[in-house]
Amino acid sequence: MSEQEIKKNIQQAIETFANADAATASEKLLNTLGYKSARKANVNLDSLKKRASEKNLSDVSYALWDEWKNAKLIFQYSDDEVKKQSSLFEVGYNDTMQSYLFFAVELTGKEYSRNQISNITRFINRLYDIPVMLFFRYGNLLTVSVINRRLHKKDTSKDVLEKVTQIKDINIASAHRAHIEILFDLSFDELKEKHDFINFEQLHNAWQKALDTKLLNKKFFEELSNWYFWAQGYVEFPNDKKLEEEKNIQINLIRLIFIQPFTIR
Repeated sequence: MSEQEIKKNIQQAIETFANADAATASEKLLNTLGYKSARKANVNLDSLKKRASEKNLSDVSYALWDEWKNAKLIFQYSDDEVKKQSSLFEVGYNDTMQSYLFFAVELTGKEYSRNQISNITRFINRLYDIPVMLFFRYGNLLTVSVINRRLHKKDTSKDVLEKVTQIKDINIASAHRAHIEILFDLSFDELKEKHDFINFEQLHNAWQKALDTKLLNKKFFEELSNWYFWAQGYVEFPNDKKLEEEKNIQINLIRLIFIQPFTIR
């Protein structure tokens, strides 16, 4: 399958969030990206609330419990899946570098800040010993929230919640090209080609590199720069007085680019 066909499939998978529940649509998107797993369990919003209560975390205001419409485990993705093996889901599986849990969460609000999404992501990750990656659906938007965890340097039985990276506010009806590009870069085959991983830990490191903010911004501005220099040889502007006075295609191109600025967040 060509790169363009994969990106088209990613766009179509995003569009399924308009009519399907968040968990079903999230699994379709993950499958499109090349991640599949039979490790499933019936873990839903009630299960999470019970788990939070048992850990004395049910009364945490930043979790925004009242705005949770639904939440569901999609599947667990582990070293076995990376190696094309299959096994049963194990709730007690707690090697933080050998497994992800993917959850879908539907929120009732129309929009949420980066800080709010990060807080909920950290909250759910406090419920498990396995890194939890989240697909948030709210309004007409989708946000993918990825957390990095590392083993505690002094106590290897514990881990530390680190940076939360978000692919923020993907428009379900019309996803921005940059969002499609980022998701494509996270696809299993694309990461495999670039990083040639053979186990889950190496896959995890590949995810972190693909989501590195500096690299994402560098890629974005490199593409913007390439378009800018290409456009200089083809662009034509209306013959109005202001443009006649400036007679400067470069300035006008810069103005055109930043009429609707886009930032990778």
